Amino acid sequence: MMREPVLAWLPEQAEPVAAGTFALDEARPAARGEFTYGSDFLAHPLAYPLDPVALPLSRARQRETRQDGIFGILLDAGPDAWGRRLLEARLGHAPSPLEALLHARGDGAGNLMLGALADRLPARFPALAALAPAARYFDAVQAGTPYDAGLHDALRDAGLDRPGTSLGGMKPKLTVAIDGEPWIAKFAERGETAWSVEAEHAMLAGAAAAGLRACTSRLHRLADDRAVLLVKRFDRAPAPAGGMARLGYASGHTVLQLPADYTGTPRHSYLSLADELRRWCADAGYDAREEQRELWRRLVFNVLIGNTDDHPRNHGLLRHAHGWRLSPAFDLVPHAGAARMAQAMPFWLDEGRPSGTASAQGLLAHCDRFGYAFEEARDALGEMARQVRDAWRDWMAAAGMPAEAIARRASAFGLCDVLLEQLASVVQPRTGRRGRR
Repeated sequence: MMREPVLAWLPEQAEPVAAGTFALDEARPAARGEFTYGSDFLAHPLAYPLDPVALPLSRARQRETRQDGIFGILLDAGPDAWGRRLLEARLGHAPSPLEALLHARGDGAGNLMLGALADRLPARFPALAALAPAARYFDAVQAGTPYDAGLHDALRDAGLDRPGTSLGGMKPKLTVAIDGEPWIAKFAERGETAWSVEAEHAMLAGAAAAGLRACTSRLHRLADDRAVLLVKRFDRAPAPAGGMARLGYASGHTVLQLPADYTGTPRHSYLSLADELRRWCADAGYDAREEQRELWRRLVFNVLIGNTDDHPRNHGLLRHAHGWRLSPAFDLVPHAGAARMAQAMPFWLDEGRPSGTASAQGLLAHCDRFGYAFEEARDALGEMARQVRDAWRDWMAAAGMPAEAIARRASAFGLCDVLLEQLASVVQPRTGRRGRR
């Protein structure tokens, strides 16, 4: 049985402490993981449950059998598809989930790290000048071609001994420093639709304009005219005593306690996520009902901009000093033809069956589960639909997109008018709970 320490950065602290020990038994037919909190951690005045549902503060050994025996809150701190691809290129083989966690750099999402510190933490994050050689390296990895000595030297000079990041997601990315603060630099994938980087920046700005808590972003253009999206890391903050503190992070996948393959799982829905917010956010200084209302507004915004890639890992919770709340919205990408597609996460029950098919009736059917009265939700839906319909072109133009690229994305926003038309005849459901909690 493998045993490794779990390190945690407690609230407003720049240095980690040992939270406990993770053990994994892979000899069983189904791998089983175990976590035990350390006595010193349990006695620490700043200690809190790393996962309030799966890992409550206790001296008892706690077990996990899903996801290859690894607790979701640990997987959230490790690399996803892109990070594993970089590790495969470096190791010469596809890493297992455990191997990926142990070999990843120490800059993953949240405030946890599996394994000893050793030399895994970057001494510093590279400056914006590192983006050009990083782009060349990422191009080589995506094309499956070796990179030459000149690029190797350029990476070394830019402080990129191991380009990339422990962060999740599909797109090439790394963390850079801007004015002493960490930002994520996201590059377009090989073969991705032109102007997709600018479109994502436009939607983040649009989400903020619509009143959502969204990531802070900006664009950076390389010498070859490629755009890079810079997103300020929301899981890092200056520590009061100096240095950089880390905030805990739990993906929607972890909050929902989903297995690796969650297809058809009843808990895979916005409704279940709204219910879980009561358990995760109600233990301290944040209003769970307001977080539920924010989640519903994000659902509406995703529908209106044609962002159908709103799967559980594209939602998350952030652990502040006083408790958990939704992280800023991220990965908001409009998809052409989205009006004909369902959302990745179901959000209403259509004749008793979970559905992600967008309609005004569906968006309002369970608004009480999100802390909204029916009339208030109906008005909010209409207001946001009109705002997105009237402003999305301006958001994209402000991001530097040309008129033809903007026009090609019009179908992503086709539901704005559809939903506004449906609102004229939508009726309040006869059954179920109504009004605010």
